[in-house]
Amino acid sequence: MSRLRGRLLVDGRLTEGALEIEDGRIKTIEIGPSPEGAGDLPIVAPGLVDLHVHGFGGCDPLVDLAGMARALARAGTTSFQPTLFPREPDALGAEAARVARAAEDLARSDEDAAAAVGLHLEGPFVNPLRAGALPKEAIAEPSRETLRAILGPASGSGRGVRTMTLAPELPGAAELVEELARSGIRASLGHSDATAAEAREAARAGAQGATHLFNAMRPLHHREAGLAGFALSGAALYAELIGDLVHVGPEAVALALAARGPGGLCLVSDAL
Repeated sequence: MSRLRGRLLVDGRLTEGALEIEDGRIKTIEIGPSPEGAGDLPIVAPGLVDLHVHGFGGCDPLVDLAGMARALARAGTTSFQPTLFPREPDALGAEAARVARAAEDLARSDEDAAAAVGLHLEGPFVNPLRAGALPKEAIAEPSRETLRAILGPASGSGRGVRTMTLAPELPGAAELVEELARSGIRASLGHSDATAAEAREAARAGAQGATHLFNAMRPLHHREAGLAGFALSGAALYAELIGDLVHVGPEAVALALAARGPGGLCLVSDAL
């Protein structure tokens, strides 16, 4: 049995205390100061599950996924979805397959690394008007043929893809949302100029997320709430939120928390 003292995150607050750990599991939690004094205590909290991260620690998932995973673990991330930018469909599919193989190797070989829990493809079926930092030349019109070129044979694993960001207002996007749902892939709405009604229809078709809430989407307006407003006004979508207070200001973060609570938001880094 091991004992770990620190500032424990309990019920949303950092409180001095200690954990007793046995066979890799928390056995007891003790709240209260140490008789020896606080000293320089580490923060002890659940690890971040980062659903949207392009690179970290100077490492790119296409070049050094293991290095990226070890750097993320040192920073407190325990699981992550390596995220790829749009490319030409066949090239993107090949890249996804390569990262998926690296993730399998990582799971077998490195206990000190964060776990890669499937890939996130940010595009290519997004709206050029809301491309943001995505390369416009690699954006594609939604089609089943293009999707299949990316995911590979229908009998395969989808090349490890577990999340795909797309714009629901594009012609053919609704059919892709349904196809992704059938394939066990989470459709996340983003880089989009969608209205609230278009976002609602995509949710009915099976979409589950909103990619980096407020960023690269139609601004919230009192007569047309758009994708952001739809994501805030109900529980149909889990909304990613970049919580660095730069991509999203503190007032907008407070608005999102007031509207959805922590259970409706997914904190992501979108790190490069």
